[in-house]
Amino acid sequence: MLQFLNISHLSSSALSRNFFCFRSVLGRHSFSKSRYIHSHITYATDNEVVVDSFDRLLLHCSGTQHCKQIHTHILITGLYRSAFLAARLLSVYSRFGLVMDAQKVFDIYPLEGIGNLLLWNAIVRANVSHGFYKEALELYDKMRKLGVWADGFTFPLIVRACALLGDLNLCKIVHCHVLRMGFQNHLHVVNELLGMYGKLGQMKVACKLFDRMAVRSYVSWNTMVSAYAFNYDCEGARKIFQRMGLEGFEPNSVTWTSLLSSHARCGKHEEVMEFFGMMRSRGVGTTAEALAVVLSVCGYLAAPNKGKMIHGYVMKGGFEAYLFAKNALICMYGKCREVEDAHKLFLEMETKNLVGWNALISSYAESGQCHEAFELFTQLEKSDGSPVQAGLELVYRILQELALQMESEDYIPDGDSSLEQNVNDGEMSMLVEAQ
Repeated sequence: MLQFLNISHLSSSALSRNFFCFRSVLGRHSFSKSRYIHSHITYATDNEVVVDSFDRLLLHCSGTQHCKQIHTHILITGLYRSAFLAARLLSVYSRFGLVMDAQKVFDIYPLEGIGNLLLWNAIVRANVSHGFYKEALELYDKMRKLGVWADGFTFPLIVRACALLGDLNLCKIVHCHVLRMGFQNHLHVVNELLGMYGKLGQMKVACKLFDRMAVRSYVSWNTMVSAYAFNYDCEGARKIFQRMGLEGFEPNSVTWTSLLSSHARCGKHEEVMEFFGMMRSRGVGTTAEALAVVLSVCGYLAAPNKGKMIHGYVMKGGFEAYLFAKNALICMYGKCREVEDAHKLFLEMETKNLVGWNALISSYAESGQCHEAFELFTQLEKSDGSPVQAGLELVYRILQELALQMESEDYIPDGDSSLEQNVNDGEMSMLVEAQ
């Protein structure tokens, strides 16, 4: 056995004395090697040593099974009372998507230490990160009732949860709490407030908050550009973009992507191509998101040559692995009537999602290749994907427009039965109205 693993002869006092050496061993070696060390750390008497060791093991944790093994040892040693370790466990469980396990860690924490804000922030973050916005707000309400006051880490999470729930009254209440607790000038909190009001279409409020900020960061500027883009205000996005440069903030790739997105949403496709050219000429790094926007514009413009040029940028940037970039390429080639190229890309995809299926089916349908469209649709129904989730109403609307042509060719698919099997009552009524 390697010498660095042979520590079974060391006493707990020796482990304590060699704390820094022991910690560096954990930091240098993989989890598989650290696991042997893990079996001996319960003999240490110095809590600081043990807590730090468990913390490093959690940081190197590579899977849910390992995480639960470490959790078991923490329970055995009684160190679940450590707020620091409990918060770390919460974070690791959240990283693996195990929010319920994270909640259990929080629930068994001793009541005498429940006022520890580190724990509350960790469990709130876990819920917000995985879309449990109502649960996050319920935790926030429980915090307040127990006299645990939010800080500069809590409020950004709560504000984000409110924004994603879309409840304006709730957002205003939380904003009042921010003011009451004195966080109206906290940079991260205000940045989230900007995003919150932007998502709710309250751009006047967002602008007032932005103008009152004593200190702004790139996040502040980018949030405002994104907010204008979200609200289809490309003029506002352009103005804040220009103002940003005048105040000493050189627009970065995130800013440019938001600017491109705002003009694409407004249907100003030529401007998108112009801005993309400016972005390239200024040496700003191209993002996969920016290329996806430009690809969609190439499709609307039916400009296959420009689309192929952007395809080259996708390959050069190594973005082909991004699923949304592949889907954007399929959409672009489909709208440019380059259906064979679209289908080739689709077949090359290792992972296919419903967006890709929808894009390819729409490509064939819009180009008048009805048989191929229905064949793909049948393949989708037989696959693990559900056409309902893929925006079934869009696919059917396109295919229904070609129904007469299908009848003239004596080919009538059994679409009604599939529709009844896959669409709920609300979606069925929507499809009937669309006919």
